[in-house]
Amino acid sequence: MRKLLVWGLTLCLSLLASFGAAQSALAQADDPALKQSVGAVEVYTVDDFGTEHFETQGTVFAIDLKGDLLTARHVVAPTADDYNLEQKAVPPGPDPVRKYLVWFGSSSQKFNAQLGDCGDKKVDICLLTIDRIDVQRAFITKPFALDCATPVEGDGVTSYGQPPGDLRLNTVHGQITSDYDSNLGKFQSDVQITAGMSGGPVTHNGQAYGLHMGAYANVVTLIQPLYRFRSIFEDSKLDCPHPSDTPTADTGPGDSSDKAVRLSLLLLEAVGGIEQMITLEANACPGGSHGIDADNYGAFVVKVSNVANRLNDLRVELAAHGADNAAQDAAAIADLSQQLNELVSMEHESCSGGERGQDPANFGTLLALASQIQGSLGKAGELLRS
Repeated sequence: MRKLLVWGLTLCLSLLASFGAAQSALAQADDPALKQSVGAVEVYTVDDFGTEHFETQGTVFAIDLKGDLLTARHVVAPTADDYNLEQKAVPPGPDPVRKYLVWFGSSSQKFNAQLGDCGDKKVDICLLTIDRIDVQRAFITKPFALDCATPVEGDGVTSYGQPPGDLRLNTVHGQITSDYDSNLGKFQSDVQITAGMSGGPVTHNGQAYGLHMGAYANVVTLIQPLYRFRSIFEDSKLDCPHPSDTPTADTGPGDSSDKAVRLSLLLLEAVGGIEQMITLEANACPGGSHGIDADNYGAFVVKVSNVANRLNDLRVELAAHGADNAAQDAAAIADLSQQLNELVSMEHESCSGGERGQDPANFGTLLALASQIQGSLGKAGELLRS
C-alpha cells in the first residue's frame, strides 16, 4: 500500500511538472515580442525592363538582431519542383533576377532582403538577411533561439506562419508524429498549416528546431529539422546548439547542454535589450514634430553597437568552444555590464534645456532597461562561475 501511495505521488508530481512546462511553453508561444519576429517574404522576378512580377509568398523568422532570417528553400526558389529536393541544385537567382521583400506585422512597411547561403541542395532551408537598422524599424526585439537537437516522435511543438496579405499571424500547436524519414529527409507532424506558412518556425520548449516544408493531403505537415543546416550555421557564426555539444561525463549536474542553452539565451536577451536602447533614445529630446536626437546620439549609437557586438561575439564563441575560459569570459561580461552605466550616463541631461541640459523624455525607461540587461548579464556571469 505504501509503495502504491509513493508511486501515485510520484506520478502526480510528474504530471504537475509536465503541465507546468506545457503552460510555460504556451505562454511563451503567445509572447507578442516573439511573434513580432515572424514575418512574410514576398518573392518577385524582375524582367529585362525592370518590371517586378510577383511569384510567391512564404514565412520568414528572425534568428538574431543583426538581420539574419530563415525561410524554406522552396519559397525563395519557387520555380523548382517543391516535391523533389534533388532538383534544387541551383540556388535562386541571378537568372531570373529575383527580388525579396520581407515584412513583419503589417505589409505597409516592407524591407529589402538579400539571399544568403542555401547549403546542400537536399535541405529545404535558406538564409536571408536584412539591414540591422531594418531590424529596429520592424520592432524585432526577441529573435528565435535555435536548437539543432533531433526532433523525437511525440514532441509537443508550436508553429508559426504568416498567411498572405495582412491576415493575423497563425500560431498552431501539435506534435511530431514520426521519426526521421531518410528517404524524405524530413519529419512529420499533425500541425495544421495553411497557405503561406512554409518556412515558418517549428518550436519545441521555446526554441526553433525545425521549419515548415509544406503539407500533403491537408493532414500531414512536413518539417525540416534545423540540424541538417548546421554546417551553414557554423560557417555563418550562428548559434544552433545540439545536446551533444557539451560533454556531461565529468562536469557534474547542471553543467550540460541545458546550461549552454541558458547561457546563450541570457546573452541573447542582453544583446536585444542593449540594441533596444538605440531605438529608445532616437528622437527622445523635445523639438520638431516628433522629437529630435540628442547632440551625442551618434556617439551613443556607436558605443551601444560596440557593446552589443562584443556580447554577441562572446555568445558565439561560448557556443562554439564552451566555457574553457569561464573566469575570463565572466570578467568580460562584468566589464560590459559596467559599460552600461557609462551609456546611461551619456544620456543623462543630454537634451538641450535648463542650466546643464535635461534628461530625454524616456530616461526612466532607459534606466529600467539597463537594470534589466545587467540582471541578465549577472545571471550569465553566475552560470559561468558555477
